[in-house]
Amino acid sequence: MKIETYEHANYELPTVTIENSTILPNQKCLRAQAAIPQNTLVFSFHGGVTTERTRTSIQVAGNYHIEAGEFGVYTNHSCEPNAAIVSHFNAETLCAMVKLITLRTIRAGEELTFDYATTEATLVSEVLNKSCLCGSSQCRKTMLGFNQLTDIQKDVLTKCGIVADYLF
Repeated sequence: MKIETYEHANYELPTVTIENSTILPNQKCLRAQAAIPQNTLVFSFHGGVTTERTRTSIQVAGNYHIEAGEFGVYTNHSCEPNAAIVSHFNAETLCAMVKLITLRTIRAGEELTFDYATTEATLVSEVLNKSCLCGSSQCRKTMLGFNQLTDIQKDVLTKCGIVADYLF
């Protein structure tokens, strides 16, 4: 059996920088310095997983999470995201690879976001049920994990094709 390795897998798109968010007060964000085409890899990182859920972790399988890293931690939530998280989990090595891929062309100056409900069954208590500040026309008004969404909200996200398989 082939064992997955993740050597040399960390990547950060050079035209994306960490800056102050214009959407979320007192928060940092990832911002495009130039236009980024649809389906572009923005970042990837790998590492060991844990069963501990934190405010900055990303769920990669049933009860497994990986910390988002020094770059990924600044990817904020939007109910109408312009990027999606794709993860690959190796149960034998307890390691995961996480990628952020653009869903559409990102304009220069735009913040990069993903929908936390597409990767998280539930959110940590400090975020769960708090007011969502994304300001999108599709805003759910409340921060929720996939399990807390209504059936209609789940269906809408599922039809977009960006919900992690382990959430079903």
